[in-house]
Amino acid sequence: MLREQDLERMRREVEAAGGDAFGFLLTAKPWLKEIYKVAGKVSGVLGEEPHALISPLALPLYGVPHSWGEIVFAVRDLENAVQRLRAEGFGGAAPNMMDLGSNMMVRLAAGRLRWSEELVKRIFVRQGVRILSAEDYIVYILSSWSSPLGEEMAAKIIYANRNSLDRDYLLGISGDLRDKVEELLSMVNRL
Repeated sequence: MLREQDLERMRREVEAAGGDAFGFLLTAKPWLKEIYKVAGKVSGVLGEEPHALISPLALPLYGVPHSWGEIVFAVRDLENAVQRLRAEGFGGAAPNMMDLGSNMMVRLAAGRLRWSEELVKRIFVRQGVRILSAEDYIVYILSSWSSPLGEEMAAKIIYANRNSLDRDYLLGISGDLRDKVEELLSMVNRL
């Protein structure tokens, strides 16, 4: 579990972005603009087809300064997603697709999420990219990264979104992770 000094460092990192982690990172690392441009292109092509950016590159869209990771989208219908992307200038074979305009790779991940109506309803667009609700992303991170790094990323999302989190929904979807989620909520509340 996270130590007090980890929590304090996390708080400082999130606060350093001044409430705009995405803008903060693009100013500090302008090369990220092209990455998010490609991520936005994928979201634009896939439109209303259920999908969401799930790699750590999504973290700035939740208010967490973070600048590494691949472009990875969870998709409900892999075949349809591949067809749509190919029609709009992407090449390669699923799950790895390349934007032929920028030569950037995008990975499509089917089966990474349980596509419930509620999860799909809570997907939203930020900076032109479809992402999960903060609550769904917290559970995804904890279930995918069973490590201190996953806990830290989840805690940062909780901290950055502490005033808008739907705690009842978060606890309701956390399943076997409920104790860990409750512990992280409690730790972040002390900051």
